[in-house]
Amino acid sequence: MHKSCFFNKIGVVIARQERPKQSPEINCLWSSPPAHQRAWHGQTKAQLIKPLIVFFLLIIPLKSQAGDDSLKATIDSFSRPNTSIGVMVHDIKTTKELFSHRGNTPLNPASCMKLITSTVALRDMGGSFKYNTTLSTDRISNNTAFHLYIKGSGDPSMVEERLWRIAKDLKVRGINKIEGDIIIDNTFFDSFDFSGKDDASSRAYNAKLSPFAVNFNSFAVVASNIDGKLEVHVDPPTDHFKLTSKIKPAGNSMTISRQFAEGTEYVTASGGVSDEKIKYANASDPVQYAGTTFAWVLKQMGIDFTGKITSGNARGPVVLLKDKSKELSLILRDLNKFSNNFTAEMVLKTVAAIKQGSPGSTEKGVVLLKDFVSALGIDQSEYAIFNGSGLSQRNHLSPNVLNRVLIAAYQNNKIRSDFMSSLSIAGVDGTLGNRLKADVLKGNVKGKTGTLSDVSALAGYLETRAKNMVAFTILVNGPAAGAGGYFAMQEKLLLDIYESY
Repeated sequence: MHKSCFFNKIGVVIARQERPKQSPEINCLWSSPPAHQRAWHGQTKAQLIKPLIVFFLLIIPLKSQAGDDSLKATIDSFSRPNTSIGVMVHDIKTTKELFSHRGNTPLNPASCMKLITSTVALRDMGGSFKYNTTLSTDRISNNTAFHLYIKGSGDPSMVEERLWRIAKDLKVRGINKIEGDIIIDNTFFDSFDFSGKDDASSRAYNAKLSPFAVNFNSFAVVASNIDGKLEVHVDPPTDHFKLTSKIKPAGNSMTISRQFAEGTEYVTASGGVSDEKIKYANASDPVQYAGTTFAWVLKQMGIDFTGKITSGNARGPVVLLKDKSKELSLILRDLNKFSNNFTAEMVLKTVAAIKQGSPGSTEKGVVLLKDFVSALGIDQSEYAIFNGSGLSQRNHLSPNVLNRVLIAAYQNNKIRSDFMSSLSIAGVDGTLGNRLKADVLKGNVKGKTGTLSDVSALAGYLETRAKNMVAFTILVNGPAAGAGGYFAMQEKLLLDIYESY
């Protein structure tokens, strides 16, 4: 409704209640009455405008206060000993702070750290950026390439399907044999490690980083029990693996241990499987794993190779092909919607190498993240950053930091669309696919989750009932936080925010 019409209707009602009975009908508060009525009309108009202005000036803060009280009550009801809760809400358009509960207190954000990494990557590389993986050789003769060099650039999306396409492209270029070795050049990064990595863990999310990485530097053990016949295999099915199965044909659990020695990954699978179970683990040696997987694909494509897999500099003068990844914007969708730690750390080292020079390192990348946060005008006491994925107990961000990042990303027209498209949609996909199913939240909340053993985090965007776009951050640190015990609180707070602002 147009504002003037809105005031007109209120004015008519009040005028009809207060004007003398003998006065003619006043059709509009702002219309000019006959001359003999002007003194009365002017007085009435002034009398009407003043209370209306006061009314509208008072109603908004009253509503805001009611919202603040509602959020505070929700937080109080979920507060527990030894648990810290931080919440902040900002209006996106005005950047005004709408609500804060320990909003400037740094807490562990877990995977919400990926919001900063994604924003910096889009800012510095652009959503259309593509990774290049270059294959070269010393020379070609009689359909034979003498040595095959693979130069990686940090592509986190290289999977077996891409290797098959690369092998096919070599085949159609007339390559039937690789004479010599496959030499993998991983010099674009400083090392396979990153700050926060747990060297003792074989879990896939803890995988090593390498510029030429395959299948997120992870493999799978697949156990199937069909009609009492138990089959256990490693995927990919290469000679790189030696499997020992201790799986029993009953149960629903599987554990994997692996040990690398003399170029072979010795894998032991234990547990019990009644139907089918798939378990993932990270590869001990990214060079041997990637190289042997590619060699296996070459063989399937009819390209002969009997040499070794080694590390070295890609010095082949003859370029066979350059394989391009999908766009960074699509890679970031996988990163944020499914909270992929490997991809986040690979992206951070990539942007570090591009902006600060190769080799890319986590330390160089962290400098970029800190500089970005500092440029937002945030005090250093509100953040401590050690990696790009959030896989660390040392990372700490205040809710204010994350909100400011969300606001900056939204207000940057060059990255807004790609950034928001990377986020999980409540009740629809990603890590929020089975959460926040209330009608007013489903499809409305776009955000990033974060979970560690003692952390539950949620940050993102919400359009309120009043059609205001807000940025929100909810961080919980404490016992059982990572077990989903605060999901209900997060949903209730978002419902409060939806109704209040």
